[in-house]
Amino acid sequence: MSNVVRIDIDAAAALQALNAFADRNFNNLLETLGALVEGQTKRRIAVEKTSPDGVKWKPLAPLTVKARRKGSNSPLTDTGRLLGSISHTISGNQAIVGTNVFYAKYHQYGVKAIKPKKGKALRVPLAGGGAAFIGGSAIPARPFMGISDKNMKDIKLAVDAWVEDAFT
Repeated sequence: MSNVVRIDIDAAAALQALNAFADRNFNNLLETLGALVEGQTKRRIAVEKTSPDGVKWKPLAPLTVKARRKGSNSPLTDTGRLLGSISHTISGNQAIVGTNVFYAKYHQYGVKAIKPKKGKALRVPLAGGGAAFIGGSAIPARPFMGISDKNMKDIKLAVDAWVEDAFT
């Protein structure tokens, strides 16, 4: 008599159940991930004020602070338009997070120099009235879109929870 125990596992049923779960619930996962990354991006703009790799954004230039409409000295939050425009959508098998604000790319990537089209100086309106005239301006990159290491850990936890749901 032999002391061998034999266990045969047929994974076909488990794979079939997992595929059926994925077919039914993949859009739920995408919606969860889209909402998660949207929230992470909004928090980065409103609270953290850092790029996805953790680098603090450069502060506003003193003249820029004087010209702010709402008195905010924080980059990317003057009118709240950029923050309010961050949204997610599901397209096919992708969760897409972004903004439709035209100037977002200037903040994300920076602008080397803004020069006057006509004349010698740019007119910058000041909050208290009047204006300042400057010869040109540059916008430093202040990346707000992207995935940080902490963001990725949160995303992995969400995916792990989704997979765990498939087997419970």
